Amino acid sequence: MRWCVLSDQEYAKCMDMKNANDKVAEKLSIYMIFSCVNGTNAEDCMMKIEAGSADLVTLDGGHIKTAGMNHSLAPIVGEDYYNLPGLEGGSYKAVAVVKKSNSNITFEKLKGKTSCHTGAGKTAGWNVPIGTLLRMKLMEQDKSCNAYVSAGKFFSESCVPKTVPAHAVMTRSGHTHIVQFKSLLLGLSAYYGRSQTNSSGFQLFVSSKYGGSNLLFKDSTQKLVDVGDKNTYELWLGNDYLQDLEELDSCPTHSSTWSTSSTSRTSYSPPPQERLAR
Repeated sequence: MRWCVLSDQEYAKCMDMKNANDKVAEKLSIYMIFSCVNGTNAEDCMMKIEAGSADLVTLDGGHIKTAGMNHSLAPIVGEDYYNLPGLEGGSYKAVAVVKKSNSNITFEKLKGKTSCHTGAGKTAGWNVPIGTLLRMKLMEQDKSCNAYVSAGKFFSESCVPKTVPAHAVMTRSGHTHIVQFKSLLLGLSAYYGRSQTNSSGFQLFVSSKYGGSNLLFKDSTQKLVDVGDKNTYELWLGNDYLQDLEELDSCPTHSSTWSTSSTSRTSYSPPPQERLAR
């Protein structure tokens, strides 16, 4: 049971999770060696799992699609943020907020406004809002097929910070130990999740003691849940979200109709943490 981690802080938490996992494994009579594997980024972890040099990683919605489509990975356990029965808590709302005084702002009137996003590639902060605007044809996809350029032309200025919290645990599709992985992860959630209130001990959904946040799991997670029948990236993400992601990667099929005033703005494809347009 080799967990792929993305930072030194995650590695430290993973090593503590190893000790907790060993105790859960003993209670459940599942004898499996747990170890932590360093990955340079999410894509590197996907490739390690596909190649058989790692087994598990926690990924966000956008990365789940990449993992499933390009690396044959599948979700086995999801994060529940509301502690609801079944998979009812395995999703959350993506909302857009404006100043209360700006009561005239609607989706149809966002062009030329300034925007701030919680993160590049984040489900609620980028994929859903930008994908929705593109799907509704309110934002025009740039001929470069780069959604960041499209957003840079649509908004007058935007702030899009980066790394991205996780949402589901992925492993290689058809892995022979999926049943054991699920049992151990659900056991960790039961013994070391929200019911474990002793801060001196290991807490699965607390990252502050390791000097970070959302390490291995989102800190707002209430419990882990079996994905059940939603055991492919398509079923787990759902059709609406997948359509938003497809819009982000789509290319225009007609010539650009941007006005001279729009195209005169300085637009480029910067690193995600920088402003999209100046």
